[in-house]
Amino acid sequence: TDPLKVASASIVDLDAESDVKHDLKVARNDGQWELNPGKQGYPQVSTDRLADVVKAVIGVKKLAIVTDNPELHRQYAVVDPTNEAELKTGTDGVGKRITLKDDGGATLVDLILGKADDKNAKIVFVRKPGQARVYSTELETERLSPNFSDWAVGDLLQTKDRQLETVRVLDYGIDKKNVRQAMPGQGGMVMMSQRTVLV
Repeated sequence: TDPLKVASASIVDLDAESDVKHDLKVARNDGQWELNPGKQGYPQVSTDRLADVVKAVIGVKKLAIVTDNPELHRQYAVVDPTNEAELKTGTDGVGKRITLKDDGGATLVDLILGKADDKNAKIVFVRKPGQARVYSTELETERLSPNFSDWAVGDLLQTKDRQLETVRVLDYGIDKKNVRQAMPGQGGMVMMSQRTVLV
């Protein structure tokens, strides 16, 4: 696979303790890379991290077949974090799914990365979504993060420390018992608290 053909990359994983799913996408739009297009649409992306992700998963070589038994997917932490049917039986043993696509939307790479081998941390268990077979491969996983803060570069506020006097933090929540139609501009949210932080 030619790394230059990559036009989008997505990384999805699931925190087993909190059941929080992390879903990050990077895509090229009019020649510019954007982070989470359709959500924040943040335009300043760490291209170094993107290059590391592409380098890590393109051309992955299968070292050995580990198992063809789907019942062992949790043992090797290769449960698909995007497959609700696989998640119904629990969130333990969920892997990290990485997908690379070209400009036409064709899939270049689609892998579920599992845990590292207990005897050799450089060896990682992987499988393709929708397939039962689990392989072992040598893979660098340190840079394969789905966290927004690891990918965003630049100053989000575009301000200097000395320009800030106060920061007001608004915490919002939804009152599910007393749902009412939102007025224009309210966004359907009920404000729960307000804090002022001196800096």
